[in-house]
Amino acid sequence: MKKLCVASIIVLLLAPIASAFAGVPGSVGTSLRGRPEVRQHGAPTEGHPYSFLKPGLYSAFQETAPWKTFNSAEGKFTVLLPAEPETQVQDLDSVVGKLTMHSYTCLGKAGYLMVSYSDYPREATDAANAEQVLDGVVAGVQKSLGGEVFATNKTVLKGRADTGAAIVEYPGREFTGKKMHEGSEIFYSWKVYLVGRRLYQLAVLTNKANATSPDVSTFLTSFQLAN
Repeated sequence: MKKLCVASIIVLLLAPIASAFAGVPGSVGTSLRGRPEVRQHGAPTEGHPYSFLKPGLYSAFQETAPWKTFNSAEGKFTVLLPAEPETQVQDLDSVVGKLTMHSYTCLGKAGYLMVSYSDYPREATDAANAEQVLDGVVAGVQKSLGGEVFATNKTVLKGRADTGAAIVEYPGREFTGKKMHEGSEIFYSWKVYLVGRRLYQLAVLTNKANATSPDVSTFLTSFQLAN
């Protein structure tokens, strides 16, 4: 199977995330213009192979390394990760001003994991508008990814918007699918949540053998709001 470099996978992950902000309807919507400015921290090197696409090639220590809770104080969330994530900050020039997307990515034995957040200029006007925004985000991501979508479902994220506030359910979406990229078949699992004016996205890219790995669920279900 053809090897893919990590830099290529980073692009595959971030491109649909950025495109999610284009044409999103409703009061929080915006359209992108120009090229995004990307500020990277600990950026991957071009030559690093996307080796988990070849089963058995990744080092054994990753199979026994314990997962740790990653806490983003600025992003107000926690999530379980198998390794220290690399951070990227992407500035998106929009018609309503510059939007900043923060993303955290790492490689585990099951695949490539990503969590990101961005803030819209203002909150959705009501629950119906929030659902409309999420549908627009999912449509944008799926269009950018291409390939075959297996399923798309509604979901919720329980949490508190502020310390001491009541626990509420925030709307979300989850979907799975597959696509061909540089000669390799990639399976993806995606979750999107809208918390006030903040959009969270979680994604896993992997191969067919690891598409149903418990690690995929461990990562996606470990995400929690933190205040």
